[in-house]
Amino acid sequence: MRKALLLVVVSVSAMAQPTFQEVQLRVREHRTFPLQDIQRVAIGDASVVDATTVSGGLELIGVEEGRTTLLIWKVNGDRVNVLVTVGHPKGVATRRPLPPEAPAPGPAVPGHCGETTGPANDALQKGKEQLAAKDVEAARASLEKALELDPQLGAAHRLLGVARARLGEIEAAAKEYRAFVRACPRDPDAPKVRALLEQYER
Repeated sequence: MRKALLLVVVSVSAMAQPTFQEVQLRVREHRTFPLQDIQRVAIGDASVVDATTVSGGLELIGVEEGRTTLLIWKVNGDRVNVLVTVGHPKGVATRRPLPPEAPAPGPAVPGHCGETTGPANDALQKGKEQLAAKDVEAARASLEKALELDPQLGAAHRLLGVARARLGEIEAAAKEYRAFVRACPRDPDAPKVRALLEQYER
């Protein structure tokens, strides 16, 4: 009988001498990862893979294309790090690459869909300036910081999508654009970004 997993957020540096393994799945594929005496599991990105304890170990299910890490703790205190890569069901990518970035933003919208205040806005503005200066990796770090401070900041999701697209991280860029559209459905630029995503996902 399956048992519910306890998903936890942990500090990787706090754990000692983990073992590392790698698993490759396809979307919708089920595979049992043989491991006994599992105490708890943390999934880095549940949109990529799902996991459930079963009698033979840990059942992994590919959810969508991407890569993430599972942290598995055993009863004896050992930890196993599993890098999971999920590919297309037929093993061949069918999605077309995104254009390098979403259409140029229109006028700023107050609140979470535009510019905000405080440290999150400072990081957002810094990332915007770094993108303009073509310092894309630094911009990515600044925009990730903005989203750590304010995960619902739609403008940061949009610009992080631009940065990730320029770095060739196409799936991650699409994920950021989706987050922008969810956070800011009435933003004047949301229809343009939505159309970009629809073209990409055909």
